[in-house]
Amino acid sequence: MVPAKLILQEAWATEANWDLPLPDELQSRFSVWYHGLSCISQLKFERRIEQKKHFQEKENSVHGLQVVRGDDDVLRVKTRIIERDDDLSFLYPILLPSKHYLTECLIRRISFKKAKATCQELKVGDIVLIEMENKKRVMWPMGKIEKIYSSRDGASRVVRVRTSSGCLTRPIQKLYPLEVSTSGDPVLTLTTENRSRYGRLFKSSKK
Repeated sequence: MVPAKLILQEAWATEANWDLPLPDELQSRFSVWYHGLSCISQLKFERRIEQKKHFQEKENSVHGLQVVRGDDDVLRVKTRIIERDDDLSFLYPILLPSKHYLTECLIRRISFKKAKATCQELKVGDIVLIEMENKKRVMWPMGKIEKIYSSRDGASRVVRVRTSSGCLTRPIQKLYPLEVSTSGDPVLTLTTENRSRYGRLFKSSKK
């Protein structure tokens, strides 16, 4: 389109009347440019991403997204970032359907990280991790639920947990259930240690 723009500018500079013909040099250049337009239909460009007209997700949150399909046959979402030189995976993040295997794995992983006892039904005998704000997660003690205290409204908010160092009463928000239970695994037992108030361990007699 640049040659056509130059021809138009030069024609405007001649200040020729509408009814007067253009100079021969401009007419010949325009004819060459005009006949070259027929070659445009033969040009082929590889489309990196094409618009996908139909998407099977039925949720309302997906309908507003611009779903596209890349040359790798992967569904992506077109973002509004246009003035940054970023990677394709950032400009067009991959869109996974809700029933995709990777989507379900991600949901399970996130749910496990944010797993709270409030989201699960606790029962006596469950093994839980007890959150300690002043310790790292790997140092949290493990315990067994001995008793569940119910409030007046019938909801369970506090439990008594037995650990290796004694019994603790904790709110269920501080508990992280493990996928084990003493009812299903009779081998799993917790041993308690009897200590004095000074921390000295009492040893049982062998007699």
